[in-house]
Amino acid sequence: MIIGKYVFGRVAIPKPFTVLKSGKLSTNKNQDTSAGVYHQACVDHDVPVDEELYTHLIARDRRAWSGEVDWIMHPDEIAFACAEAANVSRRMRAEGTSMPPRSVSSCRLCDWSRYCKTDPQGNHASWFGVRPRGNEYSGAASSYKLSDRTIDKDSSFILSPSQMRGYMACPRKWYLSYKLGLEPAKSEWRKVSARTYGTLVHEGCAILGEAAMKATDLHTFRRNNLETIARIGVEAKVNELKQLLTDEDQDWRIPECTATAVRMFELATESLESVLEVEMRRAFVIPGTRSWVTCQPDLIGRDYEGDDVIIDYKTSSSQHLDTVADDYLNHPAMFLYAQAWLNGQLVKGAK
Repeated sequence: MIIGKYVFGRVAIPKPFTVLKSGKLSTNKNQDTSAGVYHQACVDHDVPVDEELYTHLIARDRRAWSGEVDWIMHPDEIAFACAEAANVSRRMRAEGTSMPPRSVSSCRLCDWSRYCKTDPQGNHASWFGVRPRGNEYSGAASSYKLSDRTIDKDSSFILSPSQMRGYMACPRKWYLSYKLGLEPAKSEWRKVSARTYGTLVHEGCAILGEAAMKATDLHTFRRNNLETIARIGVEAKVNELKQLLTDEDQDWRIPECTATAVRMFELATESLESVLEVEMRRAFVIPGTRSWVTCQPDLIGRDYEGDDVIIDYKTSSSQHLDTVADDYLNHPAMFLYAQAWLNGQLVKGAK
């Protein structure tokens, strides 16, 4: 049996609990803190725990700092996702050189919306503030070396779950972003952004996963000082990304990214007996087509029941991660990850 699991984390750390001028602790339930911080504040100030407030904070912790959604992926569901991917890939391959229509229902969350609204015909050559799409945050490559062959974009149709998701949301967005390789140059594109923080958290999670693979016992490993391990990965990625940004005086929020990575890793692995893989890329041919899909789950482990668990980390700025999780309940990517795990080939190298 294969289980899919999305693990969500807000890139932040709980704030110190508010102490009033009288020396008493505030009972404001809207404080952006945690039950643990509140309990420690009660100990430090020698005051009794307000059980109602403490219960509220415990409930809040389950959605404000980290969260998860998981489910069993049955073979027929995986097959259905592959059939859907086959249909989408055929439509993508059929796209010519003309601009596809936009999906108006997707405009609310699209970076291209202001361009499309002012120029519905999509004359992108005249759009101001558009630049070649950078790939510094992605695993995009022009060719992939497998055990028995090399596939490249010149002779094979290669796509990823994110590409298919983009096409299904809006063909024009996919055309601009992936086929033409363009993106809107936002005013903050040379600054540390939410995407950057997500990348840093993923690096922290990845180094924790790699260290866990080498541990003889995962349960014992989780008792280590995980923040020290995660910070190594976060800081290494910061040093790499600094070469891409021009402003040196930026807040990389290393403590927040490190703490978030630890929370997410602990939640992701609490039911696992072992970690099998970390960020290994696989490729498979969509059944019934000549299209390849490349997938790179964040972590694959095995739980105490002997089931394989595929884990994908998602960061957010929302304090309501339970609502964010709702958007991923019918996410096709996880089923394609399962197909790659069952029938794909490991990618030996990418260029």
